[in-house]
Amino acid sequence: MYDKLVFNNYYTVDYLDHYFEVHLGEKHYYYGFTVCESKDAQDEDVESYNDNDSSPVIQVFENPKMVMEQLTGGFPNINTDHKLIHDGYGMCASLYYASLAAEASEIYRFKGPNTLYAHIKSIKVNAQGAPLKVELIRGTTANPLTITTAGTEVSGSIQNLNDNSDVVAESKLYNGSVAYTGGEVWCSLVVNGSTTRQSVSGGNFSQSENQEYVTKDGETDYILKITNLDGSDAATHIGIAMFFYEETQGLAS
Repeated sequence: MYDKLVFNNYYTVDYLDHYFEVHLGEKHYYYGFTVCESKDAQDEDVESYNDNDSSPVIQVFENPKMVMEQLTGGFPNINTDHKLIHDGYGMCASLYYASLAAEASEIYRFKGPNTLYAHIKSIKVNAQGAPLKVELIRGTTANPLTITTAGTEVSGSIQNLNDNSDVVAESKLYNGSVAYTGGEVWCSLVVNGSTTRQSVSGGNFSQSENQEYVTKDGETDYILKITNLDGSDAATHIGIAMFFYEETQGLAS
């Protein structure tokens, strides 16, 4: 196995445990690699290096993502969600409802992507006044969800979090007399009331940064139902903020 390689006579590559360290000027880049049994197994879009025809082929992937910070020797790191925003796939949705009467409900329809899968990272709900119950409802094999009144698409409610990206979400949001039958509660929460209206209560469907709800493809419908639990008081200034991303995989293979 290599201890050190020299490419193009102007930078060096040290073999480390699971990656290559590339010295280029004052920056150190790190490439992940795989070892193939033969040249026939290597990918066409990566460069390969070996010392003879009988040795395993080491594949070095292009476009390094990791650069070591020179002062501390540490690695900069961002999580998957942050990276997806940088790549132009992170989406946000914002909804506002001024007042919900006692014991009344407001229903929003979330139509998922056609060819992709929406990974819903968070749904935050804030309100004043009466307590609210918020339910995320999906269809199941035993209890399918059927939309009986489609509602009206909320234009501009879903935005790309990266203003430099031209990617447009396939998912859509609807309100305005949305009606449905069937379905089962996927998750629910209660937003505590504030009788003095001097404070704002809130809740989030995700209990940790790693939790998410992955929709099906094929424009599958989901319902977000908000119900006023109070018998006499209204809930006011209801704000809903959703963060999700869309990608090609719904179930890890």
